[in-house]
Amino acid sequence: MKDWEEAWLNGRAMPPHNLSRDLLIFGQELAEQWNDSDEFCENLEQWILKISAGQPLLQERSFTKGALSKRSMQLMSDLLWNGFRIRVQKSGKRVLPVPVLIKLLYSQEYLRSRSDVEKQMQFLFADSLSEWLDQFQKYGDKLVGAS
Repeated sequence: MKDWEEAWLNGRAMPPHNLSRDLLIFGQELAEQWNDSDEFCENLEQWILKISAGQPLLQERSFTKGALSKRSMQLMSDLLWNGFRIRVQKSGKRVLPVPVLIKLLYSQEYLRSRSDVEKQMQFLFADSLSEWLDQFQKYGDKLVGAS
């Protein structure tokens, strides 16, 4: 585990990062666009419904038609900004996945342009979503946003 990741998960001060201010601001704006996008949330919902076909926990508890939109919007915020914790865990302690924007700050890729940032964020979002699914299968409804 990398130092920055361990610091995030344990609620400690984060080490310095190398992402330029301009690209960080662009990443934040892009995250806000994704979070506010009905199409992006619909795609997330469709993906969850598709994978939940074989996952009774996803079907029964949090992601059923009707309540899905509100839940997917919260999931988007948690994946992009807030991160996650286990409901019974002490304050400050988080679990994977690390939010996309935090991962972006410490990305190993050399990000030179907005296009680079957008591509990296798409990759990081897919990675975080996969990690979230693993954690949700492990913890179920005890996995909550860390906000």
